[in-house]
Amino acid sequence: MSYLKFISHGFHQIQRTFFPDLEHEAGPIPQTLIKLTYILSTIHSVKIPLPDQCWTGRPRKSRLGILNAFIAKAFLNVSTTLGLVERLQSDNHLRLICGFESRRDIPSESVFSRVFAEFSKTSLPAQIHEAIVKNVYDEKITLHIARDSTAVESREKPAKKGRPAEKNPFQNQDKGRRRKGRKVSAKEPTRIQKQLKMPVMELQKDLPRVCDKGSKKNSQGYVENWNGYKLHIDTADGGIPVSVILSSASLHDSQVAIPLAMMTAERVQNLYDLMDSAYDVKEIADHSRRLNHVPIIDRNPRRDTELKEVLESEQKAQDELNWKPAESRRYHQRTVAERTNARLKDEFGGRTLRVRGPDKVFCHLMIGVLVLTVDQLMRLIR
Repeated sequence: MSYLKFISHGFHQIQRTFFPDLEHEAGPIPQTLIKLTYILSTIHSVKIPLPDQCWTGRPRKSRLGILNAFIAKAFLNVSTTLGLVERLQSDNHLRLICGFESRRDIPSESVFSRVFAEFSKTSLPAQIHEAIVKNVYDEKITLHIARDSTAVESREKPAKKGRPAEKNPFQNQDKGRRRKGRKVSAKEPTRIQKQLKMPVMELQKDLPRVCDKGSKKNSQGYVENWNGYKLHIDTADGGIPVSVILSSASLHDSQVAIPLAMMTAERVQNLYDLMDSAYDVKEIADHSRRLNHVPIIDRNPRRDTELKEVLESEQKAQDELNWKPAESRRYHQRTVAERTNARLKDEFGGRTLRVRGPDKVFCHLMIGVLVLTVDQLMRLIR
């Protein structure tokens, strides 16, 4: 039995057993909470590595119930933890679906915050997301992986950059005619060139994750500035997020392409890598080919005026002939990444960030990514 059929079979069991009992105890179930029940059932279909239970002292609140509550918070797009507690206190359906038998069992706001810190240290939502993606794409191939990043605004002060190093008065001695017997100093390799030789486990550790200032040109050509982070997402066909990496806002998109590609290659087999002009780097394209993928990257003329004129003339000729090459048609599939970014921000808590620090920010965003992934899987099942 495939994983999607296994999920669908679990939905039928919930309809036969859980829903009648819930309606008998709390009345008719709203359609939104029915969908939330399906999402929780899909998430619990994988083994969840919850924190160890403490056998001494006061009994702890249910970690599984708190995890369900955080998932419900992202699904219902509740902005604050206090709002989540108030919703659990007033909504009997939501309280029972999350696993709290009575109102006394609902944790306080401070308990929710402490448990969230536990989840962020172990990257629990990211582990669950990885397990679900591997189960879905086990022995399956997806055609396209669309790679893109999105800005994440945070309510914390950007880190101060260190002072620039003092200039060496002899650093320009290689300019001009070289003296006899003097060796030319070798150039230091770029981060992308270093990543090609680094082990997989160290690729993400090399990326900066502190909060700082970022700027990016949007689709209308205007420059947007923000304080916070960047979330880099690989999205498969059907709008399913496969791999996610959090970085500093000032980090260029191309610096995360190789670590993200290596993470995706461990989870999914795909044929085409779709990237915009920010990833137009020779090393990134060569690395994609080494993974037996076909890179389709929008060309970036940068300051090459001749190349820019050639690209514009090619585009005019294609428009006159009403013809587009096959790579250009496939490149249009990259819009699935933009829809994923938009849904994460508008529907699943991407704009309601109230925590600080890269670990907690990543945990908050990954809960939204997890709910988004399961929501897209449910659409495929239908």
